[in-house]
Amino acid sequence: MTRKIIATDTSYPINVPNGTILTVVRARENGVVYATVDNLGPNYDKMKDFDWTMLPHTFKEYNPFKDHLWKNLSREEKGAILLAYHEEPKSVEYQFKDGWSWYTGTDLGFCNYYAYRIKPEPSIAIEHVKVTNTGGRIIGTGIVKVIDGKPDFTILEFV
Repeated sequence: MTRKIIATDTSYPINVPNGTILTVVRARENGVVYATVDNLGPNYDKMKDFDWTMLPHTFKEYNPFKDHLWKNLSREEKGAILLAYHEEPKSVEYQFKDGWSWYTGTDLGFCNYYAYRIKPEPSIAIEHVKVTNTGGRIIGTGIVKVIDGKPDFTILEFV
């Protein structure tokens, strides 16, 4: 499993704001880690291949399950989840065991030991693909919609 950390001290490194999630590339015995930024907004393309040196006091371990447990959420986070659930029940996802998938439901009990989050907006991209017949022969090119990294072939348009 990939180790993730969250930046907690913006003074070092300067360009990585608090709350930024990083993926650890390598670690030293003294606690220093080298990590890449998962996403830093519009500047991400310039820094995605850069390894940031993170001192032990500038980050904390990131565990999406524990960080989203109902009992660990702040009042503001709980309020946002309850409001989203009130407006659209399927906009809230829950997870009842670390590493399992996120589920949606309309009858959530809000248990202290379940993780909850507002369902993220899907990332949608358009990709050009080569269309082949069953024999593998290329018969054209098409455009397919990719939702959260998974191609949706129900919406294939030939170009």
